[in-house]
Amino acid sequence: MDRIERMAIFGDEPEFLAEVALPVGASGGPGLAKILRHRAMVAVDEFDRAAAEIQNSADLTDSGKAKHLARAVKDYQVRLGEMEDNGKALVRELEQARARCKTSQPDQTVLAAIWPELPKDGLALKVLYQNCLNQSDFLTIAAIETFPVAFGDGVPADDLAELKRERLAVEMPDAFAALVAAEATAEAADRALQAARQHLDDVGRDLPDPDHDTGQTVGDDGIVTLTPSQAQEARA
Repeated sequence: MDRIERMAIFGDEPEFLAEVALPVGASGGPGLAKILRHRAMVAVDEFDRAAAEIQNSADLTDSGKAKHLARAVKDYQVRLGEMEDNGKALVRELEQARARCKTSQPDQTVLAAIWPELPKDGLALKVLYQNCLNQSDFLTIAAIETFPVAFGDGVPADDLAELKRERLAVEMPDAFAALVAAEATAEAADRALQAARQHLDDVGRDLPDPDHDTGQTVGDDGIVTLTPSQAQEARA
């Protein structure tokens, strides 16, 4: 697999990973993401070479090639599964980063006293949120975030999620920076592993299940030997 083919499957390496030297071993962070991306590309490269050898074999029939190729797909899917298990460490790091970004909420009775005074329109609430953010008025912000439907439309969910991230960047800059880094790291590893799995799935589509027992014996040359009962049925 040349560079162009690799790019077509995996895309550009994220800039923050490009700056990381491939470590000998890493249990988490960008180092682990770098390792998993590298291993995924190596696995696809090795699989493609094995698949080409099978397809170009003069000793196998078409059914034999399908059988061997299906087995290769299955074996490399198992290998990717092991990499995905290793990648769970990055998911745990992301969950921990999210947990550190929990903002405190004032007492519900305090918020309830503010709700009637807030605008009823979602767009107006969004503008107010942004203004309160500039003034570090986190009490009013908390009231907007918990604004009940009974009082008005509220800020649209997608907009509110983005506003909450802006709040974190202002109120908890260090924790937010760690969250952004953990998100990028987990995403980089997941994207590489998913790209590799998609490549295998594309090749394996319409191939027979290598673990399916039909009761027949298939030789390496792809020739099928029927069971006695199947042979009798075939002659009938």
